[in-house]
Amino acid sequence: MPLDDLRLGRGWPAAGRRLAAIPEIVHRWSEDGWDDFHPMVMAGDTVQRFDATVANGRGVITAAFDTPNVRHMAYIREGTLATDSEIVSPIYPPVGWNGNNAQQGHLHNIREIAPGVWEAIMIWTSVVFGGDYGTLHMAGVRWDGTALDLSAGGFTGADQRFIDHTVRVLGHRRFNFGVWINEYTLAEPVIDYAPGDIVTVSLDPTAGFNETNVAVTGWDPIAGIVQVLDPSDTAAVAYTPVEAGMLRHSGVDSQKRWAPFMLATRVIGGTAGSVQAEAMRWRLGTPPADWGDPRVQRITCTPDGDVTAMAAGPGGLGLFGAHFNAGSSGSWGDGVVFRRLR
Repeated sequence: MPLDDLRLGRGWPAAGRRLAAIPEIVHRWSEDGWDDFHPMVMAGDTVQRFDATVANGRGVITAAFDTPNVRHMAYIREGTLATDSEIVSPIYPPVGWNGNNAQQGHLHNIREIAPGVWEAIMIWTSVVFGGDYGTLHMAGVRWDGTALDLSAGGFTGADQRFIDHTVRVLGHRRFNFGVWINEYTLAEPVIDYAPGDIVTVSLDPTAGFNETNVAVTGWDPIAGIVQVLDPSDTAAVAYTPVEAGMLRHSGVDSQKRWAPFMLATRVIGGTAGSVQAEAMRWRLGTPPADWGDPRVQRITCTPDGDVTAMAAGPGGLGLFGAHFNAGSSGSWGDGVVFRRLR
């Protein structure tokens, strides 16, 4: 779909023609890459940029400049045009994240409303304001390449328990293998943990097995085993069942507590005065809920002094990323779905 089709009054497609052409697009990064996306600077320093690449079957955007990086980018997917729409994607957390802000998510109803001025409904996750990737934001947005304005909308993390990667510890032992190692047996496979990840162990009834901000040194995702070095405790402990104990990401990896996860967003109906944005998240590998589930978060976006009307009407769909710093990156997993509902 030519980008001009998103410009009001310039090649806008007749109803029923292009709207009916592609009801659903499944974008596969290894096959499709970034060629079908139109990158657009929403706001930010003109010398900054994000490099868009494909790695490990994911679409990755990486900050090419050091902090502070205030760039906001829209990646508009060709072939998408809808009045009501849904986007589903796996969201992976920032790699190389240094504790600064980072944002990524989805854009609905993207269109140009005046020369060089664009609008959309944006739903995204971030670590802004000292939060973490468990925080959701929903708002109407307008941008001109220099400034990005947000409407009255809101923030929510009420569905965090559905994506929390905290794992219960079932047992522990300590042994020496040239160095002293604490080994934890977990209640489920640990696909979300890997060597080098910073974690905290808490609530273990044996105080010497509680650790704060230590690096994972050994990892067996099938057996559900995580190991960490413990130079301060140097006594062997046979395997011991544990009644209580929790393992979670912490420190500079705290955003991994909530990611990766599946993010589904949609916008249905609405007017220039009010649009309801919806989002639902679930952990990778677990079944999604339906849109009537209590985990679905809904926020009504309304105009304000910065965004005087909502993007309610036919528009394109895309991805959004911002604030990756100093070489850090965020990514969307394979099989991003862009779906026209009407």
